[in-house]
Amino acid sequence: RPCPGARAGFSDELFEKTGRRTVPYLEDPNSGTGMFESDDIINYLYDTYGPGAGKVPFTLKGGFATTTATFAAMARGMAGARVPPNA
Repeated sequence: RPCPGARAGFSDELFEKTGRRTVPYLEDPNSGTGMFESDDIINYLYDTYGPGAGKVPFTLKGGFATTTATFAAMARGMAGARVPPNA
């Protein structure tokens, strides 16, 4: 299910399950596999449900993905860094 952030008890639920409050976190309901790191998540999804981790495009890997995500967040005014007033 999508991550609602620290609201609605999700942070506590994640901590109880994993001992961490770190996101992103993926739990595959088909295998029970859970993981935190973005690169690990992408490789797992490509290996398990796609053409294999060797086919992951460079735009989704490492430094390039981090840099472009940072620029995208800045362009949106760091919207994800603030708690919405209705939260």
